[in-house]
Amino acid sequence: MIIVEIIYNLAQLIALSVISGFAGNMRRCPWCYVVVQGVIFGSAAVIGMLRPMVLSPGLIFDGRSVLLSLCGLFFGPVAAVIAGVMALICRILQGGVGTVMGSLVIISSCLWGIIFYYQWTRRHVRLEVWRFWIFGILVHVTMLLMVVTLPRGIIWNVLQKIGWPVLLLYPLATILIGKILFEIAEHHTASEALRASESRYRNLVDLAVDGILLGSPEGVIIEANQCLCKMFDMDRLQLIGKHIKDLPFTEESIKRSPFRFDLLLQGQTVVSDRTFKRRDGREVLIEMHTKMMPEGFYQSIIRDVTDRRRFEEDLKEHQKNLEELVKARTVELGLLNRSLSLEKERLERVNEDLQHQRQTVMKMMGALELVNKDLLQTQQQLIQVEKMASLGRLVAGIAHEINNPMSYVTTNLAMLQRYTLTIHEMLELYRGLEDTARTLFPKEMHGALAIIDDFRHESGLDDLLSDLKKLILETESGVQRVSKIVSDLRTFARQEKEVMELADLGQSLDCALNIVSSELKYKVTLIKEYGLLPRVLCYPRQMEQVFVNLLVNAAHAIKGKGQIILRTSHQGSDVVIEIEDNGVGIPESDLARIFDPFFTTKEVGQGMGLGLSIVYNVIQNHHGDIKVKSAVGKGTTVVLKIPVNTDPESPT
Repeated sequence: MIIVEIIYNLAQLIALSVISGFAGNMRRCPWCYVVVQGVIFGSAAVIGMLRPMVLSPGLIFDGRSVLLSLCGLFFGPVAAVIAGVMALICRILQGGVGTVMGSLVIISSCLWGIIFYYQWTRRHVRLEVWRFWIFGILVHVTMLLMVVTLPRGIIWNVLQKIGWPVLLLYPLATILIGKILFEIAEHHTASEALRASESRYRNLVDLAVDGILLGSPEGVIIEANQCLCKMFDMDRLQLIGKHIKDLPFTEESIKRSPFRFDLLLQGQTVVSDRTFKRRDGREVLIEMHTKMMPEGFYQSIIRDVTDRRRFEEDLKEHQKNLEELVKARTVELGLLNRSLSLEKERLERVNEDLQHQRQTVMKMMGALELVNKDLLQTQQQLIQVEKMASLGRLVAGIAHEINNPMSYVTTNLAMLQRYTLTIHEMLELYRGLEDTARTLFPKEMHGALAIIDDFRHESGLDDLLSDLKKLILETESGVQRVSKIVSDLRTFARQEKEVMELADLGQSLDCALNIVSSELKYKVTLIKEYGLLPRVLCYPRQMEQVFVNLLVNAAHAIKGKGQIILRTSHQGSDVVIEIEDNGVGIPESDLARIFDPFFTTKEVGQGMGLGLSIVYNVIQNHHGDIKVKSAVGKGTTVVLKIPVNTDPESPT
């Protein structure tokens, strides 16, 4: 009986949904169309709610979820909101124990329709049967979940009675109504496309610069464009219905080019020239191209060639006069050509002299450009050196100022740790005393011990002591980290004139890592693959600057999250340092220029293009070698080779 009532209710809604198709003529006003569709679907939902399947007083089931979800799917949020509000008002007025569930079903059905409107309809996804079925299942599984809003005593009974009918019949109704609406929409779309095509064809024909007429197989004109009417000085209605032979063609032109309907019937295109007289007496020469169309009608393209023929005759006359003039000018040009040959020889000699002078000037300009480039490079490097010196003095001062208060913090942390240990030991003694009192004086000390237990429980004393130890250890680790960074900054910022000394390049690399840690820590995962390295005779500060520049470049090349791999090894007479990143990479066309001063692939304002130039000069100053391997989208690897030279007296 429940299934029969549900089918009856759904059948009513299917019939009412067909009314949506009668609003198709309003599609030219999109907002009016959407509003009317919302009212139609809202009215249909209300009608269905007035004739529902009543499970119990105040608990009704009908097909409103099908209509409201499909309204949102096909016509968007505005129509869904209008229909949903109408249905919601009706359900609230009906009241009963199912009011909350019914209201939530109305809201969820509209929301599902709006969601899939943007996922499918707006993206012009073809709505197949399986899509409607999935859509119907989602809407009505949500409806069944709303049963939890009913009183607990009837939830299971409701699910047993309407669960399977809803999951079986409602998706089928969704498929049926959805296909009806889809076919209606496809029909309206095709009709609009046909009307637009006919309008475009009419405009195309009327805007043509040639006359166009369409005739019946018997030769009667059934259509003509504006150009043809203007050409014959007739109205369109005067032309339509006339036989082609009744047009005012001259007898001479008809004899010269008779009408060949027999050739048209054979599928040939007939081209003919004819002359006709307009009502003002002017003769017009036309060219006609006529062909039989597949529908059995013939079409003629008629072009006014009067001016063209007159122009051709004038052109022939002009050509004749021009030929005579050319003959006369040929003799004069022969004499002039001899004079020009002599002048050409003189100009060629002058041109050779000018080319020689130009080459000399170009060589001088090239030399000047090289000198100017060297001067500009030297100037920029001096500016950069001065900037680094100023930055070094500033960093040294800041490191000194930070180092003093950090000493107090370190000392105080050590004292705080000792005090905390003493307090912890004292509390342990008290806890032992508490256990003794609990054993020897259980009754006399019960009240005091209960107070102590309550206080310990409320204050979380044990957790406080454990957290205090962790906080002291974490603070101590942070202080050590700050001290290490300050030490590295002071080392990096030394201002005295640097001399060559034996240094561990692995330590120099770690010092550079500390300096640029702010560039790396939030976006880069560091992987260290260090080998045993001998000490190398070098300028340590310059090598640290090399590592800083390369690490900063690697960090800037990584968009989002990435990794940098650092490798050190001892290969023969060289120490090898590799810095590999998985950033955006460098195009192959740019690899040959990356060490040129002022060349940069970064955006404007993010770099001067001197970083790799400085790196190259430092490595060359150490008699080392630098190589760059890169692939776009995969990353870049920079390989440094520094010769192992432990003799301070060796020339550099």
